[in-house]
Amino acid sequence: LRRFDEDVHESLREHFYHSSDHSTRVYEHNKLSADVISMLEKKYLFEIIGKAADGKLDHRFWGPAFKRLKNEIAKVKILSPQQAEQHYKMICSTIERFAVFEWGFCVLFKSSKNEAKCHDPVTGLPNVDGYACASKCTGCPNKMGNSIQKNNIIRIAVANSEIAENHDVSAIGRLSLDIAEQITRRIGEV
Repeated sequence: LRRFDEDVHESLREHFYHSSDHSTRVYEHNKLSADVISMLEKKYLFEIIGKAADGKLDHRFWGPAFKRLKNEIAKVKILSPQQAEQHYKMICSTIERFAVFEWGFCVLFKSSKNEAKCHDPVTGLPNVDGYACASKCTGCPNKMGNSIQKNNIIRIAVANSEIAENHDVSAIGRLSLDIAEQITRRIGEV
């Protein structure tokens, strides 16, 4: 979950001297079972909700999903630590997935699955692991970003701007320009 705080992927590559990117990805993706990943996601989400309730993350986090989390937290006046924990668990139960990407967090609320941008074209259901990408997540209401990931988003926008200006296929150039413009708009909302 926290591997995108720094460039852990390249560190793994350097440490293990894998001959290919494929070997590194296999190593990274087969480390945990789905149940363990889900448990860790919920635990990390619970931690973020608690810190957000204390106002410790307002300067670091942004995006529509963070605003929604803050609104959910504010719905109840907390009287005791036990009530706070119950309320945070209730908020966690309304979230189907909490995934971390280079470009931001996906806080997929159960009630907003139909608004997710990462729909599987066959099933019509959100597929965070299979279809999430910077261009789709940029305009998604389930997106939450932080200041560390903002630098990654800027890097993605710059790369797509370069592709837009220099690619031989004009359709790819237009697609890259659209991605760069979406990211620029989203960064402007921060």
